[in-house]
Amino acid sequence: MQPLPIPPLDQTLERFIAGVAPLLTKDEINQTKAAATRFQSHCGELLQQRLLQFAQQQDEKDISWLTEIKLAAYLQDVRPLALCNNPGMQLDYPSNDQGLQRAASFIHRVVRVHIRYLNGEIEQPVDARGQPISMYNWRVLSGALREPLAEGDRYYYAQSQTANRTISLMWQGHHIALQVTNEEGEVFSVKTLMDALQTIVDGEYEQPDFDFMALSALGSQKTGAYLEELCNDPHNQNVYQALRDSLFCLSLYHSGKNELEQLHEQTFMPGFAWQYKPFSYQIDLDSDFVCLHFEHSEIDGGALKIIYTTAFEIGLDDQVTGQPGITPLDWVCEEAVSASIRQDIDAIASQARHIQSTICHIDHSAITTKISHDAILQFALIYAQLKVFDQVRLTYEAVDTSHYKAGRTEAMRPNSREAIELCQSLLTDNATKEQLDAALNMHRKRVIACKTGQAYDRHLTGLQMMIRDNDDKDCIHAFFNSPGYQALTGGDFLSTTSMGNRSPIIRVIFVPTTPGGFGVYYSDDNKEYEFLLTGDQQGSPYLDQLRDGCIEGANKLIELVASQAE
Repeated sequence: MQPLPIPPLDQTLERFIAGVAPLLTKDEINQTKAAATRFQSHCGELLQQRLLQFAQQQDEKDISWLTEIKLAAYLQDVRPLALCNNPGMQLDYPSNDQGLQRAASFIHRVVRVHIRYLNGEIEQPVDARGQPISMYNWRVLSGALREPLAEGDRYYYAQSQTANRTISLMWQGHHIALQVTNEEGEVFSVKTLMDALQTIVDGEYEQPDFDFMALSALGSQKTGAYLEELCNDPHNQNVYQALRDSLFCLSLYHSGKNELEQLHEQTFMPGFAWQYKPFSYQIDLDSDFVCLHFEHSEIDGGALKIIYTTAFEIGLDDQVTGQPGITPLDWVCEEAVSASIRQDIDAIASQARHIQSTICHIDHSAITTKISHDAILQFALIYAQLKVFDQVRLTYEAVDTSHYKAGRTEAMRPNSREAIELCQSLLTDNATKEQLDAALNMHRKRVIACKTGQAYDRHLTGLQMMIRDNDDKDCIHAFFNSPGYQALTGGDFLSTTSMGNRSPIIRVIFVPTTPGGFGVYYSDDNKEYEFLLTGDQQGSPYLDQLRDGCIEGANKLIELVASQAE
């Protein structure tokens, strides 16, 4: 596979200034241009050469120059994960089964993907252009865990064995290690797994001192400290090791609430996922709802879409029978420790209750010509910002770059001058075909730049990581503290992503990355658009207005596109 390119320095600086200019005043633009000119002619070229050398070293390790930089950035964020990074994904699991039968077939198929990966039986996928897609970060399928540490987390990977593997099953607040493969590494049949699940749910359980999973919701400093204290006990050491080595976590529960309520609750409230595990599934035994709480330091949504497409196409194998091991593994601790943990869980739950979400759908059947629906949806978000806040602030859009060696995503900045001018004209109902074409053209150019490794966000991050103590501090400080770079790195007002259609992932929910901002997921099922907007305590009062702005903006864009086709 091709390594992730490093763009020319002058190109990156030019595109950076064009990208942030719509967010700055004239004086701020001039300050940023002056700092960029000095940076290019002085210290920037030295950092560029260091980054090129670093990229060559990383390529020899068969990874991208960005791989370890990106992972380190994730692992240094020790806040409660559900309230800063972890998304929830509602899955479109295509089964007519209900209850435990549905849960057993889901477990069977997903475990089969893990075992196929460990056996080297999954062919390298390719994208729509026939380019091979990196499977580097699929290594979490071996069974993995992000380990919380106060000074910065680290990743643990279980041994790549297939025999006697387990999953961490959660039932009524308790943790149970459920064996899912036999001594030969074969996955137990659906019937065998369902019988084991029936045994578990038929058992009698005391009320736990606290939900096993909720301990993971506290942030790395507190969760790590509690784990260190708990693991002084040999029993708890075994509990934690089983959790580390399990293929994934899965919670069974009875709810019956609507889909958005469940997705919101399962993602943000403590007790439903081990938030440091890459894969924590939740299955409602009273409905068809299935979701994933996703720790994504190591893997992105694009890879998950391929994984679940593969899993859900697997036929059910009823050949492997036996008696899977069922081992209750709860924490044991003194009441004083339990009371302290419960108090911290309550505090996190109180924070999570401030997170609010809203959803909307927009019929776009009037569009009959080929067009970038992604661009239309981003323009609708710009329109909504102008409508509600009378200004446009920084927006992040994730663009997949997994066709590069150990590739993940690039940051695309959709708020171009052309797009903003289009939306300003839409507000007064004066938008023209020429404005629409200009905005679409610029959106396409920026997507292509990301897909070809020629965007500026990650490149500038890489350059910053190359700074040494004896470098020209004045030059470096002037650029990385310029108004433009501060605007770029000061936080995304809108953090947006999409995986296109609604299969096998129906929708994704996540918190804003900046206080007062919004997390935005959008999708298109070829008939209608869907926006799922999420705000924190500061942003939530504006959620309904932002949603209505998206609807109004999208409808105006649809009308404009349709009128041009007549």
